[in-house]
Amino acid sequence: MSVVIDFPKFSSLTISKRLIRDLRSDHAGETGAVYIYKGILSASKDRELVNFSRQHLKTEMQHLKFFDAWLPQNHKSMFLPLWRVSGYLLGRLPAMISPRWAYITIVAVETFVTKHYQNQIDQFIDLDRDEYPLKILLLKFQSQEGDHRDDAVSHLNVKTTTVEKIWQKIVGIGSHVSVQIARAM
Repeated sequence: MSVVIDFPKFSSLTISKRLIRDLRSDHAGETGAVYIYKGILSASKDRELVNFSRQHLKTEMQHLKFFDAWLPQNHKSMFLPLWRVSGYLLGRLPAMISPRWAYITIVAVETFVTKHYQNQIDQFIDLDRDEYPLKILLLKFQSQEGDHRDDAVSHLNVKTTTVEKIWQKIVGIGSHVSVQIARAM
């Protein structure tokens, strides 16, 4: 999958300040996502989880490659090192507990991300036709993130416990806070 073919240059689009902040948070989020999977891979020896992580890491790297190439440097988060470290730890620590905890973490992250992308997609109602390729791209990314969530859910063969639900809530809150920070800087 190549997402950079015939895509309009950032400078050719009229993008609202709000959407620019969201795109900054997307870049930061994709950075974190790459490192979540790297963290899982650094800690897990479970063949199924390793294969899952390698597969989804490829997609996240494609997303990050797009934002790295397309988004101007002055619109990227100044906290990229933080997103790398926090993503790595968010992948590694649950994977050290068990594969199940890694999958539960992915479900929480990707549930948040699909909603985050939807909030951006909803902004395209009043935009010019020129921004349409960006909407299509975000829809594609959102769908792929939803696939990651659904794949993680398929590995959870028993109902989540109260403790696991609390962890997912913490991850969701952390994701929300991270987006707010990335949107600002």
